[in-house]
Amino acid sequence: MMSKFANEWERLTDPSQAKGTGLMRYAAAMQLYKQGAISAESLEQFRVLSKQDDKPHPDHALFLVRSLVAAIDDHLDQVVPQQFQDVRDGIASGRTGDVKLPIAVQCDACRFIEPALTTIDSPLASAIRRAVPILNWVTYDAYPRKEIGGAFADGHAFASIIGEAAPVLARDFDLGLFVIAPDTLYRDHKHAAPELYLPLTGPHRWRFNPGDPFTELPANAPVWNEPHAPHATVTGKVPFLCLFFWTRDVNEIATIIPADDWHLYESTHGPR
Repeated sequence: MMSKFANEWERLTDPSQAKGTGLMRYAAAMQLYKQGAISAESLEQFRVLSKQDDKPHPDHALFLVRSLVAAIDDHLDQVVPQQFQDVRDGIASGRTGDVKLPIAVQCDACRFIEPALTTIDSPLASAIRRAVPILNWVTYDAYPRKEIGGAFADGHAFASIIGEAAPVLARDFDLGLFVIAPDTLYRDHKHAAPELYLPLTGPHRWRFNPGDPFTELPANAPVWNEPHAPHATVTGKVPFLCLFFWTRDVNEIATIIPADDWHLYESTHGPR
């Protein structure tokens, strides 16, 4: 499994230019080549560049994405072992899928990513930090602004990593990163896709029926949503940063479920 080689991917994409890092990247490339994770052509380029510590590989951005997938796989093994087989199958399909150079787009809510990452004690944080600048960060525009509320609309962003329109191509599966501003309500909603949330920060509050009280959950507590099951989130003082996995029906849009208590949880000052 790729998760066993997350360290090699991290060394392969090390951005430092210290003496010997070119050779270190070549050694990591050799290990990955032996596992079939990179091509002979890429390995040869790492060999050529091994004595040039300041020269990145031409496909550096693609390797950053592969490094991130490896780190996600490794993190999932550590926090939710032997569970969520559909999620693991989707990651496996992504490992064998084609990779395309992502369109790098940033949006205003991306400013919450780094404060979130500083609270995460995991090698995954480093892989995310390196990949953030090359990912396509967008807002979910299927929600009418009046229905989802201005605070959430302006205070969130997501980037797909594995999926039909992601850097790593896979059919009817979506894995990505999702960030929300602190102290923000993600209103009650539902969708056809079965979904796993794996929050990397916390605590945040959750509920699974409109109008119910919210329950606080820590970082790395997986949240599974069955198809069409209602769910809502109130983010904590630390920005919400999570992995999300939609395991099928990814092209079906999400819809808002009205609740009469949203005003109790929504900030009047908007995202900070």
